[in-house]
Amino acid sequence: MAQGMGVTHTAFCDVEDIGFAACLASYAPAVVNHAAPARQVFTVTVRNSEGNIRTITVLLTGAQTAGDAATMALEGTSGETVVAVN
Repeated sequence: MAQGMGVTHTAFCDVEDIGFAACLASYAPAVVNHAAPARQVFTVTVRNSEGNIRTITVLLTGAQTAGDAATMALEGTSGETVVAVN
């Protein structure tokens, strides 16, 4: 759920669904409160120092790159490395 320009938008995407990234991409322009609307969805897989893997979904503008997605996925973390960006 996101608010922008006085309007509340709600998107429904099942995080367990294989099509989660595509679902987010379809709703991204409406729910992301950003100067430039979101146009891309990247799935970033990261590994911590203990070898545990987790997946992070990142919404980006059309001008941003997969490298930007990797950088954003690591924000606020320590000791994690990017395994893959899709």
